[in-house]
Amino acid sequence: MSAAAAAPAPRRWEGVDQALERMVLRACLDQAPERRRVREAFKDVQLSIDHCLFKGEYISIGTKESYELNSRGVEIFSKCWFPENHHIKAVVCLCHGYGDTCTFFLDGIARKIASAGYGVFALDYPGFGLSEGLHGYIPSFDTLLDDVAEHFAKVKGINQ
Repeated sequence: MSAAAAAPAPRRWEGVDQALERMVLRACLDQAPERRRVREAFKDVQLSIDHCLFKGEYISIGTKESYELNSRGVEIFSKCWFPENHHIKAVVCLCHGYGDTCTFFLDGIARKIASAGYGVFALDYPGFGLSEGLHGYIPSFDTLLDDVAEHFAKVKGINQ
């Protein structure tokens, strides 16, 4: 056997140890509880990614994460970012794309906006990120839009 054949396989993800890699590779991310477990395990890895959205130093930005049942009985994850030491100029409601969640790249964008004095609100759609539902499945865009409108109507009520 040559030395090259005996060499360990290269790491799949930089900064991820073997135990975390095994956990992720064995995870079934179809449902929210497993996605939540993986997200919790990956928080430190996310923060170490060399990307401008994760490297910004924003002082006095508060965050709040919550789970709430919507009118259809689906548990929705939401997050808000806000300047802690001064008046909020206005509220910005962000919607992530099909392959994203409100806890990954959107987090860096929201922190940047909040650092300029705005309150930022976002949610994970049903089936995305930390919200309940089959991963990535949108049975009806009308229902998705209704869920988003319902959530942001609640945000409007909170901030009036």
